[in-house]
Amino acid sequence: MPTRGFSLSAGVLTVTALTVLLLVPLPLHRLGTRLAHANYTAFAQGLDTVSDRCTVGSLARAAQRIVARRARHAATISAFGGRTVRDAHASAWSPIVAGIEFRTVTFTAGTGEAMRLLQVRVNPTVASLRIHGTGAAADVPALARRANAIAAINASYFDANRQPLGYLKINGRVRNGSIATGAAFTGVFTMTGNVPQIVSRERFNPTAVDTALQAGPRLVAHGAPTKGLRETRSFRQTGVAVTNDGHIVMYATDGSYRGATWAEMQSLLTGPSRAGGIDPSDVLNLDGGSSSQIYVRQGAQTITTGFPTLLPVIIAAHAR
Repeated sequence: MPTRGFSLSAGVLTVTALTVLLLVPLPLHRLGTRLAHANYTAFAQGLDTVSDRCTVGSLARAAQRIVARRARHAATISAFGGRTVRDAHASAWSPIVAGIEFRTVTFTAGTGEAMRLLQVRVNPTVASLRIHGTGAAADVPALARRANAIAAINASYFDANRQPLGYLKINGRVRNGSIATGAAFTGVFTMTGNVPQIVSRERFNPTAVDTALQAGPRLVAHGAPTKGLRETRSFRQTGVAVTNDGHIVMYATDGSYRGATWAEMQSLLTGPSRAGGIDPSDVLNLDGGSSSQIYVRQGAQTITTGFPTLLPVIIAAHAR
């Protein structure tokens, strides 16, 4: 009887918490997402102390999983040892301005959730890609509007004071000169003129580039998916890729759902174009979890997704 009474009480508390979640004010929601970001950052750096905590953020994820459409059959295992996506379908690339295109990809993650991935493709010989930061922290839409960007995603990991982690150089100015050695910081996205590149931390030469942002892990290197990445959790994903034809692709999952694993992103991005593949030479994972945000301005329409997490750095596409 005591056990049954405890279970009933726990059930009532859970239902009450999920109900209150729908009415929770934004400041408390931001507190939950800040704790969720700390969890994600710890996981991304390879720490073993990450746990699901009873925060507003974790309750939000639980509610989203309850209302999400669930698939009935098991996930497929990829050749890289992790779950792969199913039922992936990409819309046609839609031009926004010269050199910048946008499309959406729908797929079913290994959790059974129906997911959406938003992709922006930039031709750096026609349009421009820039990194903006690190002034006053804001969410991606605010930072994008401040920079008059056509599209933008969140970029580097950051600490509790909203300062970027990992090496950061913007237009020749070093904003963080420390090359991080953590497990998450294995790659560096660079720009020299209009030539993009993603290199390993070991091969990175800070003096040879105009712009550089360190993050990771590196999901694809020289066209091949990186093996050995941890596959225990799904997160909202953000990343940047350099394709074999020299384009840059920025992407982020829809923040309405829990997300996908790194292996699932490898599977999707290296797959056929009709299923969301981008023919990548290299793909670099960026800050995800509650920080994962994307902004796209397409004519009079503005597309945004993700929590309003405040952050210091974005990668943005601009018309020339």
